[in-house]
Amino acid sequence: MQTGTNVAYSLLSSATIYKNLIITGAGTGEGPGGSSGGAGPAGDTRAWDARTGKLAWTFHSVPRPGEFGYDTWGGDSAKNRSGVNVWGYTSLDAERGILYMPLGAPNNDRVGIDRPGNNLFSSSVVAVDANTGKYLWHFQLVHHDIWDYDTQSAPLLVDLRRNGQIVPAVIIVNKTGLMFTLNRVTGKPIFDIEERPVPKSDVPGEQASPTQPFPVKPPPLAQNTISRNNLYKGEPQHQSYCEHLVDDNNMKLGGPYMPIAFNQYSISPPGPAGGINFWGPSYDPELHLFVSNTSNIFQPMRIVQRPDGSYANSGPLAGTRRFGDPDRKLLCGPTPWGELVAVNMDTGDIVYHRTLGVSDALTPGMQDTGRPSSGGVILTASGLTFVGGTDDFRFRAFATATGEKLWEIKLPSSVETTPITYQGADGRQFVTVVSTGGGLTGSQVTNDAIIAFALPKK
Repeated sequence: MQTGTNVAYSLLSSATIYKNLIITGAGTGEGPGGSSGGAGPAGDTRAWDARTGKLAWTFHSVPRPGEFGYDTWGGDSAKNRSGVNVWGYTSLDAERGILYMPLGAPNNDRVGIDRPGNNLFSSSVVAVDANTGKYLWHFQLVHHDIWDYDTQSAPLLVDLRRNGQIVPAVIIVNKTGLMFTLNRVTGKPIFDIEERPVPKSDVPGEQASPTQPFPVKPPPLAQNTISRNNLYKGEPQHQSYCEHLVDDNNMKLGGPYMPIAFNQYSISPPGPAGGINFWGPSYDPELHLFVSNTSNIFQPMRIVQRPDGSYANSGPLAGTRRFGDPDRKLLCGPTPWGELVAVNMDTGDIVYHRTLGVSDALTPGMQDTGRPSSGGVILTASGLTFVGGTDDFRFRAFATATGEKLWEIKLPSSVETTPITYQGADGRQFVTVVSTGGGLTGSQVTNDAIIAFALPKK
């Protein structure tokens, strides 16, 4: 579908079904001319009557005049603002009739000069009445998002035991690698959240938020700082490449929420392709463990002023290029570049980090670096964690409780999606993956297959 602003509008993920309602998100693109503009189709969430096809309700993800949150957009910057869309998946508490919407960044997603304020409901989770679309509560993960951090994976609905009582919870993660745990009825934090000071922007006219929310527990699940001293260490050839990449391009390296620098390449981990992306995490209710794979894919960015006076993330090393050697597909940030992480949801403590993935291009003995992911984990009732996702063509099984790797197989191409599991007619349990390559990791497309594995008979 095309809109009046000549920007494509689409549906990027499957709908959520509740009673007679079909609930859809939106794919709004990045604004006219890629990420350079903010106007375009609204990223509103809509519900349709499955019996008649008529529109049942609309939730304005960018508030209209008079609606709650409109005052978080300076001037008239909310008008015709695009982005702020559910491009991933919503979650539904059918018993309570509550829909949880993970909403993305506003357009332009790297420059917020023309949209001062916190910009609700961008990069937030919003709970609404699934019957009517009425606002219930929200939590914003990133104020005034100028990093394309989004909130994109389906919120994880779990029941936690706190002070001897069962508390309905929702766990929200995004590309920052931070994890927020809230009461899914009230929106109140289960583990405390602090607003902490973050750096200012040096882009003319950019009013970055002075603070950002950080959970007290758990610690960051992904790397969130980089310096000249903690670049990749290992194979001398690649280590030298990384050092020259930083030095020759005068890269500015920093910690979480360092704004993109003006006329200088900068890296603020984990970056817009890092942390936990659209695949989302999983939860073992018996072990009380949150489990997810994470990516530490840092990305150089640079804000420049164009001849027409507008500002954009641009340059030979900007765009979607990763921080590393594209020819050898080796990254330059500190290893591991990909991990399997588990959190004890009774305490909020990290139980383990396990390196996930190998770099075959490196010298033998130095290949255990971890690799970027593009697909999530599944957990079985028997205590197994299955995960593909990495661009090393491997599919692996781990013990959920300990993170011990139990099994691994190399496939014809990478698994760029989350596995599924099901029971066959003979009672055996199967785990199935799609092995194609491509996807977010950019791995080579060498295959086009669905591959099934059978678990041992009981």
